[in-house]
Amino acid sequence: MEDPSPELKVKASLLYINNEIFKLIQSVTKSPTQETQNEVYKQIQKLDERLNEKQQLVMKIRDREMKKELMESINEAKTKVFNALDLLRESLKSGRIISNAQIATLNDMAFRALKHRANQKKLDDRAMKNQEFYKKNEEHIKHVISDMKFDKLREEHKELIDTIGNCPLSTLDVIECIENSDAMCLGLQIMRSEATISDPTKLVIKDVVPTFLSAESFLDSASFMLSRNPDAHGGMSHEEGKLAEGIGRENISGVLPLYLFKEHWQVARKRAQPVYGFMCTADVMGYAASQFLTIPYLVLNACIKKYEQEPTDMNKRILDIVEHTCIMIILTSKDFENQIKETVADFLKAPMNRLSDTIQSLAVLNAQLHCLVKAKVEDWSIDTYTLKDYFKLNSEETMRRQMKNEEALNRQ
Repeated sequence: MEDPSPELKVKASLLYINNEIFKLIQSVTKSPTQETQNEVYKQIQKLDERLNEKQQLVMKIRDREMKKELMESINEAKTKVFNALDLLRESLKSGRIISNAQIATLNDMAFRALKHRANQKKLDDRAMKNQEFYKKNEEHIKHVISDMKFDKLREEHKELIDTIGNCPLSTLDVIECIENSDAMCLGLQIMRSEATISDPTKLVIKDVVPTFLSAESFLDSASFMLSRNPDAHGGMSHEEGKLAEGIGRENISGVLPLYLFKEHWQVARKRAQPVYGFMCTADVMGYAASQFLTIPYLVLNACIKKYEQEPTDMNKRILDIVEHTCIMIILTSKDFENQIKETVADFLKAPMNRLSDTIQSLAVLNAQLHCLVKAKVEDWSIDTYTLKDYFKLNSEETMRRQMKNEEALNRQ
């Protein structure tokens, strides 16, 4: 049997070291005596020495991508080690038993590491699936644009093309974007946390930027900005990123691919998938189908709020385009249409169907129902009295969730 490669050896060692850090931190929190702290301090120092050895081994790996991935993992482990040692050193120096606040900090370090590994496995699984999925998307785009009559499209949609204008990054207009297998999007300012990996309703749409730019140009700009600053996307801690710039010099950290007309959507809906994956997980390979059915409705809510606060012609135009995109997502997916109908019907039936483990975001469901009503789908309607009942129950559930969150905060 052949010896494992250096890459496998380093990965195995990192897994072991992270587990040991977790166990050592737990031993301090269970028995916060000076003796335990001193022993754990020495053990973590030894783990730090092992990380230094692995760092030297990684430097000899020729595969640049693998080297980068492993160095990031080592640096992350080194940061945990440094923080734990620093905290323990201060406690030992003072000669006092470790405080409750310090125990809470150590616990946070330990469990954040476990949570990160669980999320990373989830992202790895998605990456495997999406690799082939994206290849098929590229084939689909090539096929659909090969049959398009671009001169005819330009003539039919001249007013809309003029309204959207040119992408400030690529300088291409809507038709030129389609010709280049690309699609126009609306600029956004977003923030995310690790929770967004599993639940896209947790994505925060901080602002809607009145700039239209193409999906591929945004991802190219993001790649360039990240090469200069690895934290340019804002990370996973509700920080605002800067990956592109709007025409008014606004920060742009996300985009919404738009339904402008049928042919544009044939490309845009495929370009949306890596964009949404990136917005929710900081990785284009992190796409999940739930993102496609959630993010547009988060943006719609943000557009409604912005127009209410600033009722300008531009904000109304953007609201109309985003609302149209959300309606067309429903009209082009019978399964999604039926899903909204069933969720609303169940919501009205029983309180257990309104809980957060069933409906993650009431605001997103409200936006979806709004668009379903506006779509005027066949064989379905909802009368005024039923709508009143729905919004009454929705308000009650919103208040219940707010009270539950306040109680949780007060217990901390």
